[in-house]
Amino acid sequence: MPPRILIAQDETDHGRITCDAFLDFIHQSSMRCSVVLPTGNTPLPFYAELRAHQGKIDFSFLQLDEYMGCAPHSETLFSKWIAREVLDPLHITDRFTFNSAADPSEEVARIRAHMSSFPTIDLVVLGIGQNGHIGLLEPGTDFNCAASLVEMAESTWDANCAYWGQDIPRSAVTLGFQELRKARQTFMLALGVSKAEALYRAFYGDVTPECPASYLQTMNNVTIIADRGALSLFPI
Repeated sequence: MPPRILIAQDETDHGRITCDAFLDFIHQSSMRCSVVLPTGNTPLPFYAELRAHQGKIDFSFLQLDEYMGCAPHSETLFSKWIAREVLDPLHITDRFTFNSAADPSEEVARIRAHMSSFPTIDLVVLGIGQNGHIGLLEPGTDFNCAASLVEMAESTWDANCAYWGQDIPRSAVTLGFQELRKARQTFMLALGVSKAEALYRAFYGDVTPECPASYLQTMNNVTIIADRGALSLFPI
């Protein structure tokens, strides 16, 4: 099934459109939805819009990825970031987060066990890296993988260091394709011409582990929410 495409005029519009689509999905469900949310710059306008709905929305949060080897108090933790931006302001209490300080193999086993209890995930929201990565699933990752300990590609690590203004761990845990394929609905968010090539490869290139996001071509109920820069290579 071809993806639905929602076109934003700018970052503010992108945040509003994404928030509206998110709220529509949540409110259509008669039960609390399970939701995977990403970190990074792209979803910030969406989260700003979502914070205005404090007290009017509830969902069950599932973490997408996390650095390994950080102290529990570290402000660079993805779990701390998503809490500050979304979960705390909305008073979301049902949260499954990853333990950066745990033994990696034990933490992967814990994540896999927890995620196996979900026959489906209601909504997965993703961004895309310039090399086509999603979460921290880098090019070359087996499409059959479950949640795993991974090493970030140099470009991903550089981007993360630039974001935080300091070095961060190179290893991380991330949900795998086995978990992401459980999504009943997937939102792909993209902003800017720097994401145009990766977004085009994801939906018009070969379905290949060399572009992890291309797995979305095998999924139903995918919505792309992007500005015209990110969609500049699409035939629309």
